[in-house]
Parts: sequence; structure tokens; C-alpha cells
Amino acid sequence: MQSVGGIGGVGQVTSQARLGEGAWPRATSWILGALTTASVGVAVALALAEATGHQIDFDIYRMGAGHVFGSDLYSVRLSRALMGGSPGMRFTYPPFAAVLFVPFSWLPVRAGQVLWSLLNLAALFAVAALSIRAARPQWSRRTAWGIAALALLAVLRLNPDALTLALGQVNIVIVLLVLADLTCVLRVGSRRLPTGIGVGIAAAVKLTPLIFIPLLLLTRQFRAAATAIGTFLLCSLGTFAVAPHSSWLYWSTEIFEDRRSGNLRYISDQNLASALQRFTGGPAAPVLLGILAAFFACGGLVLAAWAYRASSPLLGILVCAAAGLIISPVSWVHHYAWVVPLLAWLALARDRPPAGHWWALALAVLLWAAPVWWVPDPQTGYGGPLVLLAGNSFFLAMVAFLVLTAVLLTYRARSPRPRTDPSPLSDPASRMAA
Repeated sequence: MQSVGGIGGVGQVTSQARLGEGAWPRATSWILGALTTASVGVAVALALAEATGHQIDFDIYRMGAGHVFGSDLYSVRLSRALMGGSPGMRFTYPPFAAVLFVPFSWLPVRAGQVLWSLLNLAALFAVAALSIRAARPQWSRRTAWGIAALALLAVLRLNPDALTLALGQVNIVIVLLVLADLTCVLRVGSRRLPTGIGVGIAAAVKLTPLIFIPLLLLTRQFRAAATAIGTFLLCSLGTFAVAPHSSWLYWSTEIFEDRRSGNLRYISDQNLASALQRFTGGPAAPVLLGILAAFFACGGLVLAAWAYRASSPLLGILVCAAAGLIISPVSWVHHYAWVVPLLAWLALARDRPPAGHWWALALAVLLWAAPVWWVPDPQTGYGGPLVLLAGNSFFLAMVAFLVLTAVLLTYRARSPRPRTDPSPLSDPASRMAA
């Protein structure tokens, strides 16, 4: 009887153990589901809350849409009342961008802001998911989208993304167009669009994505480069047909006026020219600025092409984006929305640096804390060494990323190891299958 009882006890314990084994994954699923629901729910609530305030850049886009077919697109200014009494800001993008926002000008301001905020949040969700898929192409779409949903709130609170939503900016949509295009997942329905279309459209909205066309040429993607150029010209010339005065004014005059974007000494401008000015205490010598800009432009593109071929397409894309942020005449903090795929690469990619997840955490902390806003005088950013480090921290992070990438690629070139898990993104046929 004792023997039978013992056997029965063992069976009961075994059954309980099996029940526990089944219950734990179920409990984990419930916990992850609850966290994901909370992440998405709070993110949506924050997006809607931002839509109830004054999204100044979205207001400028609407203003541009209302004047693009006239003669004063680049002279009209936002109402002083909306700017708190200070001189009103002007529309600064190519006229194609103003045409795209015409439908928003038909809506009441609040309704337009709500719609635009939700579109921005959806774009951020898509950027996070595509970044995860690009970093880990062997993962399923369901896994990538699930992780993106779980991380959505944390990603939204990164300073560039939070500012983009608060201002009603267009940066996240630009990143989505380029990233989806260059990872060959840009589609209309079930049909994949030719590579280059997304880059061309993004560049027609905002010129900075033009830097990806030389990358396509350097990586011998000539058809994609031609498609990007053709799309850019088609969008720009099409706008010329419907808004000739605004188009002529922009391409003949306004394109050369970088100061139309505002005070370029403001701490939010995290580019080479503004960083040099803050470090030297005054405007940099034009010759020095030109030499350094050419170095980062040419060196960044060569490094991007090297990374694209020798490491992964995602790394090449990120290096090119970083070089663009550094050399651009204007790189406000909210232009740094490219940090989302950079974090995914650092945390997940097979070609990430050693201890990449710690690098990702350090970068995320920098972006959450946003020390650029800690400086005593945001209008200049001048001060001691710590002020200069804090006030130029986003710019310095991009420079450090380029330097570390060059070191990483050099080290791997000197001690090559066989790639046991080549990225499907490096082969167009595999990209279509993925």
C-alpha cells in the first residue's frame, strides 16, 4: 500500500509539474499581452493628448497647403498670436510637401491634428517593426510586429520621436518611406514597388533623403538609383505644373536660404556647422567647415557602401543616414528619428558590435534623457566642457557611431570569419520572398 501510495504521489507531483509547465507559458503570454496592450494604449493616449495642443509644425504645413497654389508660399508667416507674439515662422519645404498637405487644410485644425498624430504613431509603429525585421530577418512578421507593439511606448518617449509627435513633424514618415524602400518591403496591396520610389518621394518632400541616391550608386544598384531620381523629378516637375510660381521661387531662390529654417545656433540644431560654432564660440571658418563637411559626406558614403556590402544592408543604410544628419545644413533634434532602426541594429542584428545590447541601452538612455536640453542657454549652447558635451550629445553620438563602425569593419576585415547566417536583405530575390 505504501508502494502504491508512493507511486500515486509521484504521479500527482508529475501531473502538477506538467500543469505548471503549461501554466507558465500561458501566464507569460497573459503578462506580455497586458504589457503590450498597455504600451499601445498609453502611446495612443499620448498621441491624442498631443493633438489637443498646438502642433506648430503641422500648422505650418497646413499654412503651406493653403498658399502653395498662390504667389506667397515662402513669404507668408504663421500668425504672431500662434507664435506667442514672436515673428511668425515660414514654410521651408519643397512645394511638393505643401501639395501633400492640402487634404489636411480642408479639415478643422483639431481634427487634422488628431488624424496626423495617429498617422505619425502608426508610422512609428511600422518603423519599429521594419527595423526589427531588418535586424533579424529570420524572425516572422508576427514576432517583429509583436515586439514593436510591446516597445511602442518606450520608442515613443525617445526625445526625437516625442518631439516629432509634439510638433506635428514629418520625420517619422520620411524614415518609414526610406527604410521600407531600401529593405524592399514598400508595397501597394500585394505588389512590391521598385526600389527607389520611396527614396524619391521622401526627397521630394524633404531634400535630405537625396543622400541615399549616392549610396545606391556606390552599391551598384543603378536601377534603384535611376528610379529614385526619376521619382524625385516626377514629383517635383508635377508640382511645377500645378504650382509654377511656388516651384520656381523655391528652386531658384529659397533652396539656398538655409537660415529660413530659424535660428541655427539653437541647441536643437545637432549638425556639424552648429556644433563647430558651439565648440569654437563663433561661426566656423568657411574653409574649415567645407573641408569637414566634404570629409563626412565622402567618408560617410564610402563607409556606408562598405558596411552595406561587408556587413549588412541595414548597417549601410544607418551609416548613410548618420552622415546625412551630420552634414545637413539643418538637423534639429526631431530629425534624429533614425535612431529607432539604429537601436534595433545595436540590440538585435547579427553584425552588431560586441555587447551591442549594452550600446543600445546606453543610446536609449541618452535619447530618453536628452541632455541637449540641459544647457543653461539653449539659444547658443556655449559653456564649459560638460555643457559642450551635453549640448552636442546627439551630434557626437552620430560621429561616434561612424567612428566605431569604421573600427568594427576594419577589425572584421583583418580577422574575417565565415558568415553562417547571411542576411536575406542582401539578396533582392530573398528580400522579395521575405
